[in-house]
Amino acid sequence: MKKYIGLFLIITLAFSGLALAVMDDQPFVSTVAGVQTNAQNQVLRGELYAIHFDVAASSTQTITVATARQLIFKKDVTADGIYYPMVPLCATNGNAITFVGGTNDTANAFYGKIPLAGKVTVTVLGGNAVTSTNANTTTLIYNK
Repeated sequence: MKKYIGLFLIITLAFSGLALAVMDDQPFVSTVAGVQTNAQNQVLRGELYAIHFDVAASSTQTITVATARQLIFKKDVTADGIYYPMVPLCATNGNAITFVGGTNDTANAFYGKIPLAGKVTVTVLGGNAVTSTNANTTTLIYNK
């Protein structure tokens, strides 16, 4: 009987460890008219993989994604799209970890996922001078 309880515990712990790393998405839905600004906050913890934009047709919106620690992304968006932001990896001395090679003979940085550990703010600034209403859904895709 003790053998089965031990085996059950091992299997349970193995599957619970697998459940910790889960992909998820968090939509930030906003509507701006003219040059209005809309900002929304969510607490997210994990690694950022992608930012997906679903914007109103024929509108320009400046979208900013930031944490209290860093600016992650800022771009004038005119069409739906997906972006994969990354940051250079650093050594213990603060310098970027590099390698020489690839398509050139200069130092190239290694890049990694952006850590999220707290409040993430998505700000949408409308770029239309007219007062037309423009919807926007900015979705952050991240690994919990």
